[in-house]
Amino acid sequence: TGRIEMNGRVGALIALGAGFNPILTGRENIYINGSVLGLSKKEIADRIDTIIEFAEIRDFVDSPVQSYSSGMQVRLGFSIASTIAPDVLILDEVLAVGDVGFRTKCYNRIYELRKTSAIVFVSHSMPQVDRICTKCMVLSRGTEVFIGDTNLAIDAYNHQFESSGGDWMVSEKTEIRSISINGNPNRGKLIITGRQPVEIKICGTFPDHVKELEVSVNFMTQSFDLITQANSRYKNNNIRNVSSEMEIRVCIPKTNLGTGKKMLSIAVVDADTNEILLWAHGYVPIQVKNNCYIPAPSFIEANFRSA
Repeated sequence: TGRIEMNGRVGALIALGAGFNPILTGRENIYINGSVLGLSKKEIADRIDTIIEFAEIRDFVDSPVQSYSSGMQVRLGFSIASTIAPDVLILDEVLAVGDVGFRTKCYNRIYELRKTSAIVFVSHSMPQVDRICTKCMVLSRGTEVFIGDTNLAIDAYNHQFESSGGDWMVSEKTEIRSISINGNPNRGKLIITGRQPVEIKICGTFPDHVKELEVSVNFMTQSFDLITQANSRYKNNNIRNVSSEMEIRVCIPKTNLGTGKKMLSIAVVDADTNEILLWAHGYVPIQVKNNCYIPAPSFIEANFRSA
């Protein structure tokens, strides 16, 4: 319950193609959506070329929207909602869509709007939240869990899933008995100091049809951006499957993660088909102390072997 007072123009992009009439053309839908958002016919006419150019649909703007792909619809919707220069822009999950070039345009448009507009962005994508938001609220079952700095909000968001103890994902014929990090078999926070080595042990059984196992260990930021990776494929060091219970050991002598909180994910796939056999995404939080900084994703030295 409550009360909201709106002063100014509010733009919203809530779902793919929300509010579009499928039998009308893209151009006609621009006028309809612009009117709903509070623009006069003249204001829409003044902006329509900018909207069409931004959405990159000029060749199709006079075709019925029902002939558009979902990507074309959301590009047009984003273009309309952001081009009207709203005082408040509401984005529900839909932030950057399409190919790399168009996603870059979306981010640049958002950065421009932040100077004059309030942007309310609802999302489960922590990289996008980290990139866009200056202040965050974390909700759980409709109740406020945290409100404040973005980095602390992402930490609070991830903590909900740490405490829930969710299982790793395995294929139908894969059985994982345990995963341990530096001898610790539980999911408690791992603390790495200085250039302390990391040893990961994966005990389990993998499907008989798999000949070789490719193992990947990924260190990420709290928003799940990759910092660095150890992968057996790039070491020409894939593990031969023995079709019985085995122990895979990954020994990383130097981490070079930078200080602060990080996340670790582990994957084991079929080296021939890339079938996912084990995926423990965001498996364990890491607190790194007195480490050094790597400016870009890279591959780190690691030794892969089975026992």
